Amino acid sequence: RLFRSMQFQNVVPKTQFSSSVEKWKPRRKLLTPCFHADILRGFLTVFNERSQELVEHLRKETKEEFTYIKTPITLTALDIIYGMLKVKIIN
Repeated sequence: RLFRSMQFQNVVPKTQFSSSVEKWKPRRKLLTPCFHADILRGFLTVFNERSQELVEHLRKETKEEFTYIKTPITLTALDIIYGMLKVKIIN
């Protein structure tokens, strides 16, 4: 277990996900309310619509020998963020 942890630290630079507890704890306290179930429930429609579009796009790509997924996933993430902002502004 320790060996795996050491390997992980060598590959992944210190980030919010691998930083010390002292650094992460205050950040987690700020982020946690953003991911509360009641808040996320309001965005389910946006998540579902954009996810279905991504699935359809990837389904078409299955006919190809190779599929580069970085761009469609990035665009889907941006669409979701934009859609969430529109929902928040309207409400």
